[in-house]
Amino acid sequence: ELIPQATLFTDIIVGFSSEGEAEFQNTVAAMNEFRFNMAYIAMYSPRPGAASYRWENEVATDDKKDRLHRLSEVMKIHSRLYNESLLGKTVKVLVNGTDRKTGFSTGLTEGKLIVRLDRKDDALMGKIVDVKITSAADFSMSGELQKVRNGQSQ
Repeated sequence: ELIPQATLFTDIIVGFSSEGEAEFQNTVAAMNEFRFNMAYIAMYSPRPGAASYRWENEVATDDKKDRLHRLSEVMKIHSRLYNESLLGKTVKVLVNGTDRKTGFSTGLTEGKLIVRLDRKDDALMGKIVDVKITSAADFSMSGELQKVRNGQSQ
């Protein structure tokens, strides 16, 4: 409520030793409660030297893969819903690269969300620009360049 444009990121490990379905469902519930914009989700794997390395790894690899997939699907839903809430709005974007799709630049919002700009312009690299969001996907958005923040129109 205090910072409506704030974004939330997290790291999650699924299949940690002795994680049962109930514990996993608690993780899903937390994902739904906090509505993270991004989560880096990984399957647990024992690391030599870590205390958990000596524990029994009771979660089967197939279960870990299933949980990774299920949690990733929840993450996609929340990411897309948030990105769709920005449709038609103008956001500040730091241009930081060229998109793999020819003719487009990319950048990050203040909340570190990926935005594809409607043009490629090397002069924009490193600049903060206003972008009107025109489409939203699971983990990114696209938009039209409105202006460069130093006052110059484009």
